[in-house]
Amino acid sequence: RAVAWSPDGRRLASGGDDCRLLLWDAATGQVTHELAGGHQGGVYGLAFGPGGARLASCGGDKAIRIWDVASGAQVSVLAGHNMTVRCVAWSHSGRHLASAGEDCTARVWRAAAGREVAKLDDFDDDVNAVAWSPDDLTLLLLASGDQAVRLWDGETFAHRGDLPGGSGRVQVVAFNPDGRQLAAGRSDTTVRVWDLTTGAAGAGGSGDVVRRLAIPADGEQVAVGCKDGHVRVWDVATGVLIAKMPGHDTGVSDVAVAWNLAGDLLASGGRDGVVRVWEVAQ
Repeated sequence: RAVAWSPDGRRLASGGDDCRLLLWDAATGQVTHELAGGHQGGVYGLAFGPGGARLASCGGDKAIRIWDVASGAQVSVLAGHNMTVRCVAWSHSGRHLASAGEDCTARVWRAAAGREVAKLDDFDDDVNAVAWSPDDLTLLLLASGDQAVRLWDGETFAHRGDLPGGSGRVQVVAFNPDGRQLAAGRSDTTVRVWDLTTGAAGAGGSGDVVRRLAIPADGEQVAVGCKDGHVRVWDVATGVLIAKMPGHDTGVSDVAVAWNLAGDLLASGGRDGVVRVWEVAQ
C-alpha cells in the first residue's frame, strides 16, 4: 500500500495490509530493519522526515507512528483520528507533520512535541491525500473524496479556496519541486495539473483509476499507480505517455509509487505483496 524513499536515496520503506513495516537497502534490495511493535492494522502511508532520520507511518489502527530510522525504534505515537489514517506528509522544515483519513479530517502536528496544533474538518468525505508546498509557509494542500482540491494557509491553517475542475473522487495530490504546479489524480482516470501562478489547468488520461501519484525532483514527469496494477509515467509539459510498466499483478487495487531524489529510480508497491524498483530513462 505504501512506499517511500529516504532523502539520500539509500533506503526504501514499505508497508502493507500485513501490518509489516520494512526498511530496505536500495542498493542490495535486502531488508535492513523490520519496525516491530507498531501498527495493528494495515499501513496506508509513509513519509521520511527531511533529514531522513525519522519515518512517519499511518494506518488502519487510527494512529500515526514516528520511528527512528537508524535504530528501528518507535519514538512516539500521535493519536487523534477516530478512523483509518490514510496519509502523512512532513513539512519541508520538519517542524510539522500533516495527516488525514477516513474520519473526514486532516490534522497538523508539532512533530517534535507530538502535539496537535490544527484540526481541519471542512470535508464531506474521507481525505485521501495531503501535500505541503515547497516553501511550507504558503500553502497546505488537502485533497478529499468529496471531489474537492482545497488549499489552506500553511501558517494559520485558514482555508484559502478550492481548485476547479474534475468530476471523480480525488485520490492523491503532489506539488512539483518549485511549488508552481500541482497534480491531482482522480477516480475518473484523469490526472489534472494546475499552474498556480496563472490558475490554468490541463488534464490527461491515466488509463485507469489513479491510486497513487508522484513527481520527481526535476518536475518534468509524473508517475501514477493505477487500479489495474500498472505504473504509468507521463511527460508533464506535453502530456505524452513515456512508459507503462505492468509489473504488478493485474487487479491489485492499490499501487504506491515514489521517486528517488535523483529522479532516475521509481519504486512501486502493490497488494500483490511485491515492491519493485524501476530504472526510468531521462
